[in-house]
Amino acid sequence: MKEKQIYFSLEPDEYSENKSSLLNARADVLHMMKHVEGLKAIKIEKEKLKTQLNEIFADILARIKDFEESVPHVSVFKKEKAGEMKASISLDSESEKSSSMIDEELQEIQEKLARLNS
Repeated sequence: MKEKQIYFSLEPDEYSENKSSLLNARADVLHMMKHVEGLKAIKIEKEKLKTQLNEIFADILARIKDFEESVPHVSVFKKEKAGEMKASISLDSESEKSSSMIDEELQEIQEKLARLNS
């Protein structure tokens, strides 16, 4: 198909205004393309940081789990009778020696609490 060429005439003011408008639009498109490239770079950096953050969280969780396994488990105090508190502690074999010391200290604390509450 053969293209037809159309010729028309514009006033110099109208021509310069349209040319300026066209150049401004092209400059705006180029600025947007530049910003899109910047956004793509930011998106890639964001994904890298997310991956690093997930690795750090996984490491922290593993360390917390290891720490929890190495620390004796202490359950929450429960009220048995009015004014008396009891705590159950599961201890490793190494710390069973100090179990009697803990029981003594616990007994002293319970006596002090009983005196304070009465």
